[in-house]
Amino acid sequence: MTCVPVVIDANSLKTNDNQHDSDPEGSSAGDLAGTLVEPDNLHLSIESLAKGIDNYRIDVQLSPRFVLQVGEAIDELLDRALAGKSPRASKNPIFEKLRATYKDMMSLLIHRTKTNLSAQHVLFLQFAIVKHILQQVRQRLDKNVERLQDSASKQKSLGSAKMLNTHQQIVWLRKQYNSILYRTNQQIFRQLFRVEVNHLRDDRKLYLSGVLPRVADILFNPLLQAHSPEDDELLFDQYALWNGHKEGFGNLNGKWEKLLQGCPDLDSVNVIKSGDRVETTKTAVFDELGGLLAVQSLLGFTEEQPDSLGESLSWMEEPENIRILFDESRDKQIASDLRKSSGLPAWWNHWAQRKRVNKLLKGMTRYLKIGGRWQKLLASYELRHLWSRNLAEVFEPRQLCELVAGVASRTTVKLIDDLTDENKLLAKPIQEAAKRVTVQRKANSKDKIIQILCDLSRYRLHLKYYRFAHRIFNRISVLQSQEDIELSLHGNQLYRLFGESEVEDAESKIIHHTIIKADVRGSTTVTSKLVNRGLNPASYFSQRFFDPINALLETYGAGKVFIEGDAVILSLMEHEDKPQQWYAISRACGLAREMIQVVASNNAFSERTGLPYLEIGIGICYSDEAPLFLFDDGKPIMISSAIGDADRMSSCSWKMREKHQASVFNVEVCKIAEGEQDKGEKGQEEVRYNVNGILLDEQAVNKLKSEIMLQKLTVKIAGEEVVFIAGQFPDVQGKNRNLVIRQAKLGFWKNNKVVRNNESEEYFYEVVTHRKVLTHVSERLKSGKTSAISN
Repeated sequence: MTCVPVVIDANSLKTNDNQHDSDPEGSSAGDLAGTLVEPDNLHLSIESLAKGIDNYRIDVQLSPRFVLQVGEAIDELLDRALAGKSPRASKNPIFEKLRATYKDMMSLLIHRTKTNLSAQHVLFLQFAIVKHILQQVRQRLDKNVERLQDSASKQKSLGSAKMLNTHQQIVWLRKQYNSILYRTNQQIFRQLFRVEVNHLRDDRKLYLSGVLPRVADILFNPLLQAHSPEDDELLFDQYALWNGHKEGFGNLNGKWEKLLQGCPDLDSVNVIKSGDRVETTKTAVFDELGGLLAVQSLLGFTEEQPDSLGESLSWMEEPENIRILFDESRDKQIASDLRKSSGLPAWWNHWAQRKRVNKLLKGMTRYLKIGGRWQKLLASYELRHLWSRNLAEVFEPRQLCELVAGVASRTTVKLIDDLTDENKLLAKPIQEAAKRVTVQRKANSKDKIIQILCDLSRYRLHLKYYRFAHRIFNRISVLQSQEDIELSLHGNQLYRLFGESEVEDAESKIIHHTIIKADVRGSTTVTSKLVNRGLNPASYFSQRFFDPINALLETYGAGKVFIEGDAVILSLMEHEDKPQQWYAISRACGLAREMIQVVASNNAFSERTGLPYLEIGIGICYSDEAPLFLFDDGKPIMISSAIGDADRMSSCSWKMREKHQASVFNVEVCKIAEGEQDKGEKGQEEVRYNVNGILLDEQAVNKLKSEIMLQKLTVKIAGEEVVFIAGQFPDVQGKNRNLVIRQAKLGFWKNNKVVRNNESEEYFYEVVTHRKVLTHVSERLKSGKTSAISN
């Protein structure tokens, strides 16, 4: 097995139907748990992935370009940090290139679900990217420490006066090590997250939906970016500064769990840390980044999971549930509705239940307001806005938190008194923050308690994400040495996450293709008219049709199969190693629509200049196989059944044309009724009207559903309800273009008339080109009154 580029996304939250708009009946006494959001457990199966050269982990090779650019970006950020500046990704071209390469690599990986990788595999392999970044930031930061230490050793042996300065740099770097690591990781991941949000979201929804729908939350989990999940700067930046001997997460979380266990209305309380290690349980084999050890004191021992990686979640790991538990306005509405629907006893039982739930909040309030916990937590929220590099030079985060809380030791207070003249200005924002905490201590504490509990819930969730990610990291081996890469590659064990340009075109074979057939009507008549008037037919067709079409081919990735006066046949190929470019049908529709626009525009010009009109009909057909080629004098001649099918789709019956009434649509298809003279002649079962229209076969429409996200809507046009299918697709340059398709039922052709058949379950599909219809559909799409179409 040779695996080519190939990834993302995490925790899926499956919400109840009554998550936000709860049925009053469902919120009656004894059913509080039914109103809470239940998150799905995390799970990825790697059983069918090939084990790597160590026969345990999965071997991955990342894009060489991405590896190079990640290294450059990290070095740029570390250089800034070591120069005393905040690590920040500016508009430096390094970061623009990194985003572009990441998009290229990720897009190709996600589209591998069309070939030989499942969504589970793609999601798993993506974690190799995160693991590589985390390793590289730490390794490169460590090299800077080693470089300074080597310099200090050499300077000492030479008796250099620079030794003292180098020693001070080492002391400073060790003190700031965790902060630099965290901020550098944070900046790198922000670059990737921009790509996820702006470019990859729709692809992931289309190809990876249903498997870890919130994988981005796991990949960009703040805990992964810090030196430790209990790092002070991380905690006040993202949650609350609660770690420590007395105010630690363990005690705070333990108190919350105990209170919940005492509430009879909540029948499932998940204790986040299990008891002592069970000797019969095998612990995880690897812990390369130290993540499993880092959360051991918080979550307990991590058992080995051979082929199915997972993490269980409960309602307590969903912050929204804290809001649900203590939302007074929601409670009042539920109680009012309950009294109307179920009477006074149900109303009374509801409020009795709410009274028991509110005791939870009172219990946490009493606990937090003992021993200085409350003001320290308030101060930690202030610290999020107060913290700066200048403060970091003088204070540890916990010291500053105690100062703002007003519970600092004499030693810590003395730090303020000992500030140098240049740092005296630092005292003012500290004093102002302390005043704000004093005011907050005396204010109504309910909202702040709820905020703390929400952060506690989110931290629990992120701890589970963190351990799940490290389970995955420890099953991935990101190969670096060429020797290991060759060994894994020759054993068909290597999974390559490459960009499109890094995939060898020579190895890329065609596996699907699409044909566009444009039937140019009356070309002989047009030519005769031009000749009779002494005009040039060659320039007429060239300037008004062939040249404009040739100019469009590159935009949509199409190629010529055959072009003559009365026939234009184009093809769009899909290659095995470029699944991210598998938009053959949507791009064919876009190209065909522009061909119609070319004809319409030139016909308008012809009307003003007295030249003859052009008229075409276009058919689009898809084949899930590669075409065959014959060669005539070295020139390839395509052989494909889709060419014949597209020819029929582009045709127009002269009988239907005579009977067809003017409309905003340009296509009509009917089954020939039993007993009609033409039925069965030359295998003919249907007749078509196609004048400047675009008709797709059903196989093409089914392929389209796998290419882009589609919405279905019904619009009334000229008194009739018309069904449309609409979506967006990217052209070759990545520009998103709108696509609207009309879905209509096949009628009957009987007695030389079109007979409507509203009971029909057979449809035909027309690409819409009429501007007013497109505008009307676009407005309806914006209103959101549509339904999604699945594959």
